[in-house]
Amino acid sequence: MFMSDEELGLDTTFRRKDSQIYITIPGGEDAVDEEIELIPEPIYRPETIVSRANLCYRTKDDEHMVKFSWGSGAERSEIDYLRLAKPVKGVVTLVRDAVLHEVETHRAGLDFSMACKVLIKNNKWCLSKGVQNETSTPPDYFRKRKLTLALLSPNGRPLQSSRSLREFLSCILDSTLGHRSLYNDVKVLHGDVSAGNIILTKPDKNGKSEGTLIDLDMSTSVDGKVDEKEEMKITAKISIA
Repeated sequence: MFMSDEELGLDTTFRRKDSQIYITIPGGEDAVDEEIELIPEPIYRPETIVSRANLCYRTKDDEHMVKFSWGSGAERSEIDYLRLAKPVKGVVTLVRDAVLHEVETHRAGLDFSMACKVLIKNNKWCLSKGVQNETSTPPDYFRKRKLTLALLSPNGRPLQSSRSLREFLSCILDSTLGHRSLYNDVKVLHGDVSAGNIILTKPDKNGKSEGTLIDLDMSTSVDGKVDEKEEMKITAKISIA
């Protein structure tokens, strides 16, 4: 009996045919599955082994971007914030989404309640200098992280690719207005505004590109309903001289 690709541990998210690459976005209960062709070379991939594994591709028609991410494990994911931000101009739009894998499912049936942690001294990756902590690990110690897939619009190019000072300043203005609307209209604070999270859209018929704010993975709700037990996200900024 032959084993399936999934049983062999192979990645079944992508389907490859010759030099082409496809993904299938599960439709769920209210929609049909959709197969999309991607440009094989990712526009962003993790630079370290330990990361949230953010991986981004452009679609073959160059109209959308597909983002894979394990997220932070917070109660509200980037997908939740993208859904809230759908009507906000200047912020990337969520077209479709799906949950591909869940840590909770992978660990189903495993008991970590009596597991021990090893603390590494002096930030050195050397187990011989570790100290075993005999305190039992609480059942909810591991975050319930999910691997999500998001089909986003519009596709764009990095802020650093601005062709003129006017285009650069216009892009900054658009994304700033988007950030303000995100906060005022849907009560969401982006939490990670930086040069890497602002893109320029493709030029319109008049040759004008617009600035769009992307990556809501560090966002936080400011509607007064934030769970006090939820860890706050890190916030980063970049100084533009």
